[in-house]
Amino acid sequence: MKEIKITILEATDRVGGRIYSYQLKDGTPVDMGASWLYGMSKNPLAQFCKDVAHSPTSYESMIFGEDGELVEEQESEKAYQILQAACKIIEKEKRLIKESKKREDISVGQLLKQSIEDRSLDIAAICSEESPDEKQKRKMKDIDLQWSERKVRERERQKEQKEKSLVAERTARIYQCMLFASLEVEVGASVDDLSLLSLGEREKFGDDDELITGGMEEIPKRLARDIPILFNWVVKSIRHNLDESDESETSSSSLGLAYESRMKRFKPPMVELTSLDGRTIHGNCVIVTVPLGILKRNDIIKFDPPLSTKRQLAIKSLGFGFQNKILLLFERTFWPFEMDIIQCVNGVQKGMTFFINYFKFTGKPILVCIYSSKNQKYKGAKEEKIILQALDVLEELEVVKGPLPRLVEAKVCRWDECAYFLGSNSFPNVGYHPSVHKILSEPQGNLFFAGEHTISKYWGTVHGAYLSGAEAASSVRKWMAYYVQFIWLHIIRVIFSGFHSLSLSFRKEIRRKVISKNGKKKSGVFVLIVWGYALQRQTEDASAEMITIWI
Repeated sequence: MKEIKITILEATDRVGGRIYSYQLKDGTPVDMGASWLYGMSKNPLAQFCKDVAHSPTSYESMIFGEDGELVEEQESEKAYQILQAACKIIEKEKRLIKESKKREDISVGQLLKQSIEDRSLDIAAICSEESPDEKQKRKMKDIDLQWSERKVRERERQKEQKEKSLVAERTARIYQCMLFASLEVEVGASVDDLSLLSLGEREKFGDDDELITGGMEEIPKRLARDIPILFNWVVKSIRHNLDESDESETSSSSLGLAYESRMKRFKPPMVELTSLDGRTIHGNCVIVTVPLGILKRNDIIKFDPPLSTKRQLAIKSLGFGFQNKILLLFERTFWPFEMDIIQCVNGVQKGMTFFINYFKFTGKPILVCIYSSKNQKYKGAKEEKIILQALDVLEELEVVKGPLPRLVEAKVCRWDECAYFLGSNSFPNVGYHPSVHKILSEPQGNLFFAGEHTISKYWGTVHGAYLSGAEAASSVRKWMAYYVQFIWLHIIRVIFSGFHSLSLSFRKEIRRKVISKNGKKKSGVFVLIVWGYALQRQTEDASAEMITIWI
């Protein structure tokens, strides 16, 4: 089989799509889209970035409270206990939903809210829980108190209860901050939209995650090497499953029409893609890799014939979130740089609580903020306003001595507002079922599909997008091989049928000439008789033999 010719149509002026390595003025790349490779040792993309700078990530973080002060270890531990208790509730509810057919999937946010209301997740109790040593000390102190002092002690206890209540509220906000870091940042969706049943279902290659500090964009650049790419080619419509007769004039003779009609089923169909500016391109098939956000909008790309009803329902049923980023390059560092992540509880209202400490990985005073997907107040806002909001959060931290250092460079990336993406990644929303990815990956005639939203095991990841592309490429080769096989089978069948017709003619000739007294002709005719008989027997089994060979 000949090598398949490939052309990539790219809507933007660069390779990578949602992998975007922004270049600082000094040439340092900082990823504003995908940043991590998960399970580096077994990740299939690791082979493409062996010589690209990358650093192991432990996700260790420091947490600053509402007042900007560094949260004490004891308070942080209490918040972590709440998070662990929430995880146990999630696992229990998942099990109950799976065991009972009557129970329906709900969002993670809805479950946690219900758990707080019915006290199955009792934040106050967890916060007020004393260690064994603390309990023993309090007991001994109570015994030592005289009767006259007990009233004073009662007032002190009431004061302590009030303080504990404030601590519980403060700890609850730290827990919310942790929840955002552990779930929303990883999945790229709000817990209010995230399917409970989907948690823990995405497979991993391992726990050795690495931040690609040399630029994740190097991976698609290497994969696209030596492949023709047409940049700024925005697809407006895709006509698929076309016959060649739709693209060119056919013969008007009855013989020509009969031949074309007979051969039509042996020729692969065509596709025609039209760009926003009126250009067209043709091929035998197309692999559609546009983001799910584009497919969700029926008015961006017109498919003719339309996508199947089953596929359209699958597109609607899967969620599409966004992870917007703010890059901040300062003149110098002002934060402790031993941790990977800085979490700011004081940024909850602004939706800016998660900052990646790039100084630890690159040695440059860079912070990258991933801001909340459910915060809509920044939609359509000017870039300067968003940057100032992030600076306000950082300025409140106790580690800032005086005014913030000078901001050298800044960049905001808003995936949800980019017309070619409309978001950053797919996620399983309420009612999700893993079969939706299989439906999205199934070919529709000569229309093939790939992307992180089409793979059930690794949705929302770069390696998931890569593996889905490999599967689609394999499907295309099988599809093309199918037509090549049938073309050859048709040719072979025609040849053998022709030979069989000739053998019958030769037999008639034999009967006429066998009477001849010329001995030479008799021997020659005998050879033809044997050859014709052999061909006749071969023709009877020809189809079965050819199928065996080609399969």
